[in-house]
Amino acid sequence: MMKNLKQSWLARYGLLWLLILLAIVGAVWKPVFLAPQNLTSMIVGRVTVGFLAVAMTICMAAGEMDISLGYMLGTCVMLGAWVGSLGASPGVILLVALVAGIVLGAMNGLLVVVVKIPSTIVTLGSGMIMYAISMWTNNSKSITGILPAEVTALFKTKILGLQPCVWGMFLLFLIAFWMMETTPLGDQIYAVGFSPRVAHLAGISSDMIKMLSFVMCGGIVGIAALFNLGQSGNAYVNTGPSYLMPCLAVAFLSITTHKVGRYNVVGSLIALITLGVVYNLAGLQGVPFWFENVANGVVLLGVVLFNGAESRSAHTG
Repeated sequence: MMKNLKQSWLARYGLLWLLILLAIVGAVWKPVFLAPQNLTSMIVGRVTVGFLAVAMTICMAAGEMDISLGYMLGTCVMLGAWVGSLGASPGVILLVALVAGIVLGAMNGLLVVVVKIPSTIVTLGSGMIMYAISMWTNNSKSITGILPAEVTALFKTKILGLQPCVWGMFLLFLIAFWMMETTPLGDQIYAVGFSPRVAHLAGISSDMIKMLSFVMCGGIVGIAALFNLGQSGNAYVNTGPSYLMPCLAVAFLSITTHKVGRYNVVGSLIALITLGVVYNLAGLQGVPFWFENVANGVVLLGVVLFNGAESRSAHTG
């Protein structure tokens, strides 16, 4: 019975129903919630978290975890800005930010796959090193004005009312959904995440899939850094670490919807928007800024309890 309930549409998309309910309550309670300017601001504010959440979802679907993503973002941004401070062209600056993410992701992958160190330990250690690199690039100082006004204006040009970074995020979700849900690669990622041994017996190279997942993570973070630099033209030393908990909350919450019990892109998108609505309504009500940290912590603990309850139910059922 529990299995049938779990597979029902209502149960699989409970988080989506919650989102719809929150939107209705918000529209009635705070009419300004539906104002185009507020909705746009809310979406733009979730873009970086969205990029990192997709990266984290892919990595966790493969059975690993990259907790260096926030630090990696900051490092990519600072390295791009540092190259710019040396006189590099805008194209080179943005390219360095992108390539840095791919290289850092590959380094994490090599340590996990080749050296066989658990991913949480690898990415915790590499994250600290990345943060040190961010501070080293300009003696712990921010770098401003590295991109011409024409370039930043291009990144801020609205298309159908939304900035390029928003369209980029939605495109990333679409591509990730296509890859994870419809291609053999997606099936292999889920297979490795479910059981590397079973995947190996099925002829899947677990090491290659895990390595690829880390490289994709790094590439996505590099794209996020590219948009971050392109929009502001500035690089701040503390950029990145604050995005880790929000992206973890989104990735963990994804297992409660669509593919229940599995990290999935559709669930991450719904979770991203749902949490964004919650934080936006809280802000409109004047709730203190620390509320988001509390909410992220509650989400992480709640999902762990949900998983534990599901596992106990499966064993006793």
